Amino acid sequence: MAKRRQKPENGSYIQCPHRVYDSPRFRGLGAQAHKLLNNVMVQYKGNNNGHLSACFSIMRDYGWAKGTLYRALGELEHSGIFVVTRKGVKKRGCPTLLAATWFGIDEPKNGTEFREGIMPGRQSLGYWCTHPSTWKLKPTLKAPANFDFTSLILED
Repeated sequence: MAKRRQKPENGSYIQCPHRVYDSPRFRGLGAQAHKLLNNVMVQYKGNNNGHLSACFSIMRDYGWAKGTLYRALGELEHSGIFVVTRKGVKKRGCPTLLAATWFGIDEPKNGTEFREGIMPGRQSLGYWCTHPSTWKLKPTLKAPANFDFTSLILED
């Protein structure tokens, strides 16, 4: 008798395609950048790409220290994994917003304004697999001092 397939559990899960995980760019990330990617992608609900946040007040609950958090975030942005859709200000309720580059960017919500050059749509930016010289949106965050830029130069 054939075994029955178990139904998957209800609830949310983190979405990241295998082609991203298997890319040289992704494999070149440090352990903290991997952890931050997972912590941020927990927020993705299928219709809020561009509204993800790695602000310290949220990430503190995951055990992040400010310095480590911002170095890992810089690494993810300079690797093309995330793009900043809105630069935050030091005002409660106005954090830096992010989008995963393997999904299309969703429409701004609740009067949010994205930075210049951000075009919501179904087409993904694909920065995780393209050379940085082709990126229309350049990183806004400072690159970490120990970040290995050779992983950006590899042709994926």
